[in-house]
Amino acid sequence: MVDDAISLLKAAGKNPFLYDNILPNPTIDMVDTGAEIAVKEKCGAIIGIGGGSTIDAAKGIAAAAGNTGKIWDWQEGSRDASKTLPIIAVPTTAGSGTDADRYFVLTNTALKFKEGFATDYTYPKISILDPGLTESMPDNVTRDTAIDAIGHSFESYYSKKSNPFSDMVALNSIYLIFITFLKH
Repeated sequence: MVDDAISLLKAAGKNPFLYDNILPNPTIDMVDTGAEIAVKEKCGAIIGIGGGSTIDAAKGIAAAAGNTGKIWDWQEGSRDASKTLPIIAVPTTAGSGTDADRYFVLTNTALKFKEGFATDYTYPKISILDPGLTESMPDNVTRDTAIDAIGHSFESYYSKKSNPFSDMVALNSIYLIFITFLKH
């Protein structure tokens, strides 16, 4: 799927650069390296194709590359993030919801600590949802991300900030996930 995306971008006259050094639970080092490459390659946008970790890393890279400094400098949320590069999210899993929100989680291996980041500038500008991409994932990944989605749905339903609309969406999500798995 990444090769297809690169081919499409090249056909559209773009010059994409592939940075594929993102692993589960992305680290600040991975993000800072990606940001340095994005600046060097003069990237105009960051595309995250993959699961929650990949899209979280893309958000961090976009923030660090478009603005100045290392991504860990952003943990307090006090930095101006207005120059964050546009983010395009192409999720291949269903569970994290990072393709639709402003949050991203990164690991600081030196401190042995995971930190959540957020800025209004890290909402993806575009989120491309292709069910075929999620269907091609291994069964264990599908199962794990379904459990993640159920967890998010329960959190939403039991939140002190829930409301009738969010309750409806959360309960419908739980229902759809269970029905889907019962059919398989």
